[in-house]
Amino acid sequence: MSARKPFAAGRRPLALPFINTLDAWLLKNKSGIWASRIHLIVYYLLLYALLIVGATLLISSSPTERSNIEIALAFTAIVSAIVLIVGLIYLFRFNVFKRFGDGSSFAFVRNFKIHFLSFLILISISTLPIWVERWEAHAAFPDNEMVRDINDFNLAVAVMEREHLRDYEYVDTLIVIESSEIANELSTRLIEKDIRNEHKRYIQPYELERERGSADSTIQLGKDSFHSFHHDRLLILPYNRFYGMENTEALTNMDMFHLVIRNKTTMSLKQAEMRVNEITQKYTGENSHGNYNYYNNDNDEDYYLSRIETQEKYRLKEIEYSLHNIIRRKNTIRIPNDLDDFLRGIIYSALGAALLLLAFRHSTIKLFFLSIISAVVLAFLSGLIVAALNYREDGAVGMYLFVFAVLMTLAATIPLSTKRSLVKGIALNGSMLGVFPIPVMIVALLKEKAQRAYYEMYPDYYVERPWDSSYVQPPPFDYEKWNQYMVFAEIGGFILLFGMMYFVFSKLYRSWYAQAEE
Repeated sequence: MSARKPFAAGRRPLALPFINTLDAWLLKNKSGIWASRIHLIVYYLLLYALLIVGATLLISSSPTERSNIEIALAFTAIVSAIVLIVGLIYLFRFNVFKRFGDGSSFAFVRNFKIHFLSFLILISISTLPIWVERWEAHAAFPDNEMVRDINDFNLAVAVMEREHLRDYEYVDTLIVIESSEIANELSTRLIEKDIRNEHKRYIQPYELERERGSADSTIQLGKDSFHSFHHDRLLILPYNRFYGMENTEALTNMDMFHLVIRNKTTMSLKQAEMRVNEITQKYTGENSHGNYNYYNNDNDEDYYLSRIETQEKYRLKEIEYSLHNIIRRKNTIRIPNDLDDFLRGIIYSALGAALLLLAFRHSTIKLFFLSIISAVVLAFLSGLIVAALNYREDGAVGMYLFVFAVLMTLAATIPLSTKRSLVKGIALNGSMLGVFPIPVMIVALLKEKAQRAYYEMYPDYYVERPWDSSYVQPPPFDYEKWNQYMVFAEIGGFILLFGMMYFVFSKLYRSWYAQAEE
């Protein structure tokens, strides 16, 4: 009679040998971890991530073309939902809590953390098209290279159009007057006499620096008078149109004035033509632009920009279109501006999904779906009450805390029952799902109250008074401090949730499930 073969785990689809070996070892030695399926979850999610990255690279278009990232994200989200449903059915074909899992409080919290981590990975994978597209754009068009190209294009076009730039120049004569009444009176006289074409203006001292900053160049004529030179926007590709490039080593209108008008550039006409052709070819591929119809009328020639736009050799519209597409791909998630909200969206989505899975695995199917329906009804009724009574933020938070307290009180009476109660089971699921937001909501309420008190104290915070030397601008509201408090509240929410899971919810679920059915 042949000897019995040693236990061997069933082979998993696409699983490498080490996964099957690990699966068998965990079943024999760490049954609780094996029951969570964390090893299979991580392995298959990594395969799924590689598939998403490969598919994105395969179907991606040139960075100069318009991004269709919304379609890619929608498709990935649908596929991820299917992966989640199939994975839950395949990996959790039985309820570990009921069948043979470790029923301790530690195992309860540990399994929740494992599922939370799994959902974090899955949802993060769903956002991979954003990061792949971002990487492609950065690799093809590094930031420093784009800044250099924009600088060179602005300068080269101005060099090629140097002989026409004087046609777009005007000079303001600025006369500084201490008295605002006299300055306003003299300015009114100029308007009444309709001699504004002389470009003479009377300004106050505080306006002088602003005028100097907006001019191409200024020359002091006397003690209180200046010539201010202006051209019609020498920067035909201005940086304020492109997010994230405003603070780069970019040419300013003042730089352009000195380089071109004052003839301080070393770029020759031939070099300028070669550079314009090179940049035009680089940013205007066959599929990178559409069929542009330029609006033009008799007055357009009065503007330097219009002159450039209407000349096909520069293809300015196509270059702007390509630059916007590239920069949009690089900044679908604007770092650091959007990163906090982006990460919060992933974490909160994973947390909600993990809590729902935990409630499902420790409830009957009937109780779980009744709990979902009850939560929707409670939210609707609470919203109606808040709206009908015209509650503000404090009333809404108070209503949430009241509902949570009622649910928690009902759940706490579960050990006193001898039979399973659907009402108490619903209360248990509801209180577990609702405990995390409490610290966050309290801090958000305190921030709202502090912000309201601040603007009541400083109602004219946004009113500038540069003409009033005695006026002291109030300090800005400290949003950074409250953002830190919100992070602490979120950490506190996780601590509160894990503590309640370990000391309260794990025991209440076990007590409820051990009771006889009604």
